[in-house]
Amino acid sequence: MLEPVKKRRLYEEIMFQIRGLIMDGRFLPGDKLPSERDLATTLGVARSSVREAIRALELLGFLESRQGEGTFIKSHSGTEMIESLALLILKEKDTLDNLFEVREILECETARLAAERASEEDLERLEMILSRADKTVKEGTIPLTEDTEFHYALAEASGNEILVRVMHTIGDFIRKGKEGSLTLPGRPQKSVKDHYEILYAVKDQDGERAREAMRNHLKKVKTDLFGE
Repeated sequence: MLEPVKKRRLYEEIMFQIRGLIMDGRFLPGDKLPSERDLATTLGVARSSVREAIRALELLGFLESRQGEGTFIKSHSGTEMIESLALLILKEKDTLDNLFEVREILECETARLAAERASEEDLERLEMILSRADKTVKEGTIPLTEDTEFHYALAEASGNEILVRVMHTIGDFIRKGKEGSLTLPGRPQKSVKDHYEILYAVKDQDGERAREAMRNHLKKVKTDLFGE
């Protein structure tokens, strides 16, 4: 559930935690949000920070306040949810810019190493993950788990244990970036297609092609998020 907040811009971190619980279905439309006092105690922050986060989520359409009753989770249409997420993505733009720089540094070389070192077992695992992702997309569901697994499996196929540890260490940041991008219309289908291009290069043991395929994938994701 909710976790104590330690970051500088407290209200934004509170906002993203509550948003995450709504997106995960742990807060459902019509549910009443805990009181400001209870949230402040759980999160270990001042009530003023909680109040600011709630106000921001109201403006984005995630919450609604009812006088004398409290704050409730608001029902969304798919379009409204995407628009709200787009606003949140823009709020995180600086962080995501940094994340894409780190991902390009790490993951392009990861793909190259995987092409040079992947075992048959690694290739089978990558194939299975993409097969599941393809099925998930066709069922109309966001393949967040499969998308994340693919990148981790690629790191493991590189044969570099330190690289694998680094990828898992920054996993929470990567997952946040994926959570935002994969909600965009058409993005899941594009990501699966990009991942297959990376896999084909890895299977062909073409390191340079695998690196460029990963670079192109990250560039397209960033463009879909922020535009040219």
